[in-house]
Amino acid sequence: MKKLIKFLLIAIPVLFLAGCTTSADDEPAQKPSGENPEQQTFKGKTVNLIYAYDLESIDDDAAEMFTHVCIAFLQHEANSTELMYDDDTDLSGLKESIKSFKKKHPNVKVLISYGGGDTGSENASTVLNSDKYDELVANIANFVNLSGVDGIDFDWEYFGSYKTYNPIYPKFVSDIKRLTNNSKIYTIAAQTGSSFYGNSGIQEMLKTLDLVNVMTYDFDYSSRGDKDEGEAPYIGYNGNFKSTKDTVEAYIKIVGAEKTVIGLPFYGIGYRIDEGYTAENIYAGNKEGLAAGYYGTEDGFYKIYGFTKGKCLTDAKYVTGDSQEGAVAYYIGTRSTKYSKPDDHPYPFLYFFDDPKTIDIKVKWALDTKNCIGAMAWVYEDDTKDGVLRKAMTDAVKKYSKYETSQGGSAENPENPPVTGDSNIKDGLKSGVKSYTVTDVTGLKKLSELVTGGNNLSGYTFTVANDITINTKVLKDGFLEPDEASAGEPAAGLVNLDSIGSIGKPFSGTFDGNNKTISGLYMYQGHEGLGFIGNAKDAVIKNVILRDACVINMNTKTKEVEKDGATTTTHDCDDDDRFGILVGLIESGSTTIENCIVEGVAGSAAAYGRNTTYEYIGGLIGRCDAATTAKNCVVLARIYGSGAVICKKTDTNVLQTNVSAYDAKTQLTEGIAAIDAAVAAARQ
Repeated sequence: MKKLIKFLLIAIPVLFLAGCTTSADDEPAQKPSGENPEQQTFKGKTVNLIYAYDLESIDDDAAEMFTHVCIAFLQHEANSTELMYDDDTDLSGLKESIKSFKKKHPNVKVLISYGGGDTGSENASTVLNSDKYDELVANIANFVNLSGVDGIDFDWEYFGSYKTYNPIYPKFVSDIKRLTNNSKIYTIAAQTGSSFYGNSGIQEMLKTLDLVNVMTYDFDYSSRGDKDEGEAPYIGYNGNFKSTKDTVEAYIKIVGAEKTVIGLPFYGIGYRIDEGYTAENIYAGNKEGLAAGYYGTEDGFYKIYGFTKGKCLTDAKYVTGDSQEGAVAYYIGTRSTKYSKPDDHPYPFLYFFDDPKTIDIKVKWALDTKNCIGAMAWVYEDDTKDGVLRKAMTDAVKKYSKYETSQGGSAENPENPPVTGDSNIKDGLKSGVKSYTVTDVTGLKKLSELVTGGNNLSGYTFTVANDITINTKVLKDGFLEPDEASAGEPAAGLVNLDSIGSIGKPFSGTFDGNNKTISGLYMYQGHEGLGFIGNAKDAVIKNVILRDACVINMNTKTKEVEKDGATTTTHDCDDDDRFGILVGLIESGSTTIENCIVEGVAGSAAAYGRNTTYEYIGGLIGRCDAATTAKNCVVLARIYGSGAVICKKTDTNVLQTNVSAYDAKTQLTEGIAAIDAAVAAARQ
C-alpha cells in the first residue's frame, strides 16, 4: 500500500476509558496534569496504539499487544464524495478484513483514519469546502456506522502548516460526531506546531474528542531539506526531546494527561555524507556536508536494520546533550545501490532512528513523569518482522503506565453497544425469522415497501442496529423546512423517503429504535397516513430518536367534478391531513408509543393553504382514532395548519404519561435543550 507520509496520523489511539470516558456510575476520573512523585493508578485504561496500512499484515500474536489498531487511510478523490481505501472505491474487502480481524481479536479496537498526508488532505480540503460537504459527511458517517469500526481518527491536515484557522475543521468534527453512533471513539492526529494547538477554536474542538494523539515522532526527523530546491537539511535531533516535551506538556494543559498520547516513530532517516566530510563532523553540528548533492531517505526500521546488518541495534550510539538525554539513536555506516558514488563505491551514511532504549526513555517520561494515558506508533509495517520496536513500546507502556493495563482493549462496550445479527431486513423476509435488524436507508425503504404492499408485519420485531443518517442536513436555519423545488416537487438534493404504512395499510409489528439516532428524515409525499410510521395498528413503537426531520404532505392533488353539466377542478382532500413526524395515523387497534424523542417539522409554509388547509397534523401523531398509549416521550415540532405538537385529532384517545411537548415557534431554544438532554439520557 502506498505510504502517504508518516506525519499522518499515527495516532488513533486507543482509547479505552470506556471509550475514553468512565461509566456514569463511576466517580469522576482523576485528571493528572503533570509531575506526580507518588506512584498511583488513575481511572481509565492504558493506550497502546499501532497504525497499519493493512489489517491482514498484522500477525495474530502482535495484534494482541495493542489496545487499538488504526487503518490508514479512508480517502476520496478531489471533487468526489466516493470513499476509497488503497485507491479502490470498492470497500467490501476493507469491511471484510475489519469483520475478520474483530472476530479474531474482539478486545482490540479498530479505527479508520480519514485523510492522510499529501493528496489525502488536499482532496479532503477541496470537498469539505464545497457544496458537496453534506454528502461527503454523510458518506463518512455511514461508513463509520456500518463498517464495524470502533471509531474514527481525524487525520485531515487541512491547514498544511496550520498557519490559517478555518472553522470548517471543528464543524466537520462536530458533524461526524453528531451523525455517528454514540459508542464510537473520536481521536485526532495532533500537529506539533503551536499555531495549531494554540488556536482557541482548535482547543475547544480538542476538548470534545476522546484522545489527542500527538505526532511527536516528527521531532526526530523533521524539517528535512529539499535537495531539488537547494535547501540544506535540518537534522531533526537538534532540539528533539525538548520539543517533544514542550509539545506534550502543551496538550496536557489543554485536554489533560488522561487524553494525551505520545507518538513514536517506527521509521528512521539516513543521510548520505558528501565527500570531504565525515559523519562525525555532521553529528558535531556541521550540516554543510549534507548540503551539496545531499540525499536523505526515510525508511522503515526494518530497512535500516537490513542495511546495517543489525548493527544499528548492537552498535548504536545515542544523541547526548542537556535537551536530548539519549532520546535518539544513531549509527554511522555505509550504503550502496542508488545512493552510491558513480563508481559504485558506497557512501558513508548517518542513520537516525528509535530503538528499544530510546523508546523506553520517551515512554517513561510521558507515562511515568507526566501521567499520559499511553503511546502510539507509526507504522506497523516499518517494524522488523520479529517486532523489535512494537515489543519495546508494549513493554514500556505496561511498565510505566499509571492507568489500568490489559492485553488488548475491552471486549465490552458499556455505552449503547450496536446490535448484531444475521437477519437484516434490507435483505427481505426469511422463512421462520421474526426478528430483524435495520442498519441503513435501504432497510427503511424495504420496510415501507413491505407494509405499503399489504403486509402489516404483525408479530415481527425490527431493531435499529446503529445510527442512520438519511440526509446530512434537512432543516434550514431557524428550524424551518427545506424549500420545495416547485409545487409538488421535493427539495433538490435530499433523499425523499415514503412512510412505513399509509391509510388503509397499517404497520402492526414492533419497531425498536434502540436509542439509535435516525437523522435527516425527509418525506415529501401526497397521501394520508404519512409519517415515519405512516399508519399504526396494534403496534409497539419504542426507543425511537428522530432528529432533523421534516414530513410534508404536498397538498396538490385535485379531481374533476361534474355539476350542472359543467366540469370543475377541485382539491380531492386526500393529501392535506392525517400526517405526523413519528406516526401519521392510528385508525384502529391499540398502539403503544414509549421512550421516543422527536425533533422536526410537519408540513410546510408553501403547502399550507394550497387548495384546502392542513388538518390533523402532529409532531408525535397526526390523527389518532383509536386507544393509544404514549409515555416517556419528548417532542419538539414546528406544525403548520390545524395541528398540535403531540396529536391534533383526537388527542383524547392518547393516554399520555410523562410526555413533554415544545412548540418550535415559541419554545425553540428550550425545546432543543430538552431534546439534547433526553438523547443524552437515553444513550447512557
